[in-house]
Amino acid sequence: MAKSTRRPASPGEDFDLPADLPPAALRSIGAIATDWSALEFRISDLTWRLAAVYPALGACITAQIYTFNARVDALIALLRLRQADTKLIAAKPVS
Repeated sequence: MAKSTRRPASPGEDFDLPADLPPAALRSIGAIATDWSALEFRISDLTWRLAAVYPALGACITAQIYTFNARVDALIALLRLRQADTKLIAAKPVS
């Protein structure tokens, strides 16, 4: 595979994939993107449920929380407010 002289893409920036990527690599990229999207949705959904708001209203709120870590922090704050098990709250992923 030829080396690219292009700098890495920033979040939200489009970039071109090398044309010679094998189909298995493309499937893996798709699977990772799908799983990441599902994880982000689960965090948002839990946030809406703990905040006791309808999903449409909650989406208006969580759409304003840009980073993954900030969304997890909001979820943890709601877990604390709802007095969730401290073992669950302590399971925050390491950045």
